[in-house]
Amino acid sequence: MVISFYLWYVLVKQDLEIEKRCFWWVSAIIWLSTIVYTISEIILSTNEDNWGVLISSFNCKGSKNKRNFYGYAIPTISLVFVALIMTCHTSVILYNRWKKFNDNMNRTTAIKLGRAVRLNILCILYITYLLFTLIPRFISHHSNLPSSSYL
Repeated sequence: MVISFYLWYVLVKQDLEIEKRCFWWVSAIIWLSTIVYTISEIILSTNEDNWGVLISSFNCKGSKNKRNFYGYAIPTISLVFVALIMTCHTSVILYNRWKKFNDNMNRTTAIKLGRAVRLNILCILYITYLLFTLIPRFISHHSNLPSSSYL
């Protein structure tokens, strides 16, 4: 998501100093959100057996309660949504700049557009990865619902 934001900001505002200005803020937000999520998971799982970890002979995984599902699904869906909006807007901007580039071709513009397109492809892969991590969560959550909830 950070790469999506950086790329979008650079293309919209045309300011290449975004990473220098926002690096500490972005790092702090990432670390603080991770710490808050971990502490809340520890506090909420103190009452469960084995701290909410299901132990089997093959692996260990988190318990399948609704809190764990929604605690992962809601932030991930919001990240996908925001990154998708920024990536789509970036794609439109890059497409318009590519059309302008066809009129007046030069080497430095081609290099800059190539870098931006590679970052845009990386953002698309990131969104795809986030969506692929949600699919097993939704399938396992759906299979744990009681049969009376089906129509």
